[in-house]
Amino acid sequence: MILACPLTSGNHGGCRKALEASSDSVVLLDNQGVIIWVNSAFTVMTGYSFEEAAINNPWIIKSEKNKPLWDTITSGNIWRGEADNQRKDGRSYCEEMTITPIRDCAGEIVNYLAAKKDVTDQRFLEKLLIESEKRFRSVFDNVHTGMVVVQSPNDKITEVNQAFCHLTGYSRSELLRKALIDLIHEDDQAETFKLFSDFCDDKFKPRSLKKRFIRKDGAVIWTEATVAVVDRDINGNLRVVEQIVDIDIQQRSEAELQRYIRKTFGIEPKPGKSSK
Repeated sequence: MILACPLTSGNHGGCRKALEASSDSVVLLDNQGVIIWVNSAFTVMTGYSFEEAAINNPWIIKSEKNKPLWDTITSGNIWRGEADNQRKDGRSYCEEMTITPIRDCAGEIVNYLAAKKDVTDQRFLEKLLIESEKRFRSVFDNVHTGMVVVQSPNDKITEVNQAFCHLTGYSRSELLRKALIDLIHEDDQAETFKLFSDFCDDKFKPRSLKKRFIRKDGAVIWTEATVAVVDRDINGNLRVVEQIVDIDIQQRSEAELQRYIRKTFGIEPKPGKSSK
């Protein structure tokens, strides 16, 4: 809590100026929850002037709905949370707020200072992201090709689907304890690192490459991986998805055909990776 003389006194003009300049909506209430001052950001956010807010009190802090909030601040504790509210024109919005009790020099609560921020757009975007994530999850879990989510080849795998578990012979829990690079044949690791390096340089175009994975039983299998950046997290880290198709039989058949052409006709096939 803040220990100070009341902000309504003439001794706190500097503080009032700072609150007025704040980009956040600021509301000052008396110890009964009545609005006694608002800054201009409050008017911009809600559409209410101070006079209208004081008369209509559009935010009734002592209502039954807000009882947990009121109980918190009257006991001298800071309350933080979100609430749905309504602007003067009837539009709804979501506000994030912190309410701080203010004590006078004798230690009695004389005011409550509420700092409020409109987070409607952020919550709307979060809802879209959640819906997008649900759609992604539905596809991710139900496709018949292997899918794996990573940030980098050296980091632990963050998610896999059942098809990738079947492809590698590992359980989901085993794979989530491994780094992607641990599963890739050593001769194909350099190309994998280069691809992720390109992504870090903002070359986000999806790419495909053939590479070998080492199964849990030690078997080597050829795959074709399509690699794409899905997004970045709040820290700027990549979230990369690999869609992995088992082409082992196809790749080994092509290698066998190349050996047959070389042996039978003495023709050297075009250079390319072959199964080892």
